[in-house]
Amino acid sequence: MPSPLKADLEFVDSLKRALFYGQTDINALVYGDISKLQNAAYMPASQYFVNNFVRAINSVQVTGADLQTPSSITELSTNAPADQDFVDDCTRAGLFGQVASVIENDSRLVTFSVNMNVESFLGDFNSATMGVEVRGDFNGFGGGSTLTDVDADGIYTGTFDLLGAPSLTQEYKFYTTGPGASGFESIVGNRSFALNPYGVAQILPTVYFNNLSQARKWVVSVDLSGQVSLGKFVNDGSYAAYIVGPFSGWVAAPAYQLTYTGSNSIYQATFEYEGTDPSPITYKFFTVGTLAQGYEGGSDRNVTLGASLTTTTTPTATYVNNP
Repeated sequence: MPSPLKADLEFVDSLKRALFYGQTDINALVYGDISKLQNAAYMPASQYFVNNFVRAINSVQVTGADLQTPSSITELSTNAPADQDFVDDCTRAGLFGQVASVIENDSRLVTFSVNMNVESFLGDFNSATMGVEVRGDFNGFGGGSTLTDVDADGIYTGTFDLLGAPSLTQEYKFYTTGPGASGFESIVGNRSFALNPYGVAQILPTVYFNNLSQARKWVVSVDLSGQVSLGKFVNDGSYAAYIVGPFSGWVAAPAYQLTYTGSNSIYQATFEYEGTDPSPITYKFFTVGTLAQGYEGGSDRNVTLGASLTTTTTPTATYVNNP
């Protein structure tokens, strides 16, 4: 006869495999997820399942660490995932709140949020094709903890039930998914916070992805038709146009080359500025080629960029010829 103090070993093995293979997770066990029910009958999990789960937790056959970081589970009796019936029972038990109280005794709700507006402005994040997750100690720095932007304001938020002793430090980073996504933030080191007491929810401050809170764009163009007519510039690729200034050491640098638009001898480029406003920007146009003039004549030019997340477009300038 099975011990009333411990869960059936086959049950424990199935639960560990379901966690290890991502067939269920702590959030599904706490909240349930109707989308994962698939073709399962819409009814609570069996009392046998619930009793076994309670015994497994109370007798430490399955620990909080197992639920929190299932990738750390070792000594699985088999490498096969749990069968679908068992996984459905996990989902039902969460959906109907049959096991939430057991887990929540050692946990608290934690809300994460990250502002993706700068990344979107710079073209590094596309809300239509990419997603945002939070990955950290609490999920083995793996996937599954997905954040959402329900009001389309560019801020992605998610609330998760995290296990761990009060004041335990948790490290994490935000992570983008989908075609062309950058993955983990590029900040040095991980973000971190200390867990609240059991049952005390906490809302972490909203941060910017990569800690990048400002960005601007500048579209600049120059008309070189006068230089072409003077024989000082040719639109055949053998000549090149740049902007130069203190930012480039007043020399033609590849990062500041302009691109031929394909008509009317107009060259253009869009430059991105991450972080604080670099205005005013002092610059001149500069041409390179066999008979090119080099620095244009006249006084230095200046531009003041607009507010963060705006694009400043200066009117097409006419290259100033030296007398």
